[in-house]
Amino acid sequence: MQRQEESSEDIVIVGAGLAAALRLHMKGVRSVVLESSPALRALGFAFATWPNAFRALDALGIGDQIRKLHLHIQGLRVMSASTGEIAKEVDFRDEFRCVRRDVLM
Repeated sequence: MQRQEESSEDIVIVGAGLAAALRLHMKGVRSVVLESSPALRALGFAFATWPNAFRALDALGIGDQIRKLHLHIQGLRVMSASTGEIAKEVDFRDEFRCVRRDVLM
């Protein structure tokens, strides 16, 4: 019977877990994050962030810093390409921002 090697991590996080791993580290919990990408990338699109995202960023201690760099989007209008009329209007009463990926890095 083979003896299994003991892991040095308390938690394994599969995909999209860097913020969770950072918060766990701040609490003294060891973790490993398994991602499909071999490296972090700063290029790409911005993230649309809703109130839950900012609660998580606040818990990490960086919410206010991110808020200062990105405008609060107050609403959205979808317009008809053929008539130019407003087809749909959405009011973002809650905090909604597009946050650049490189800033989060």
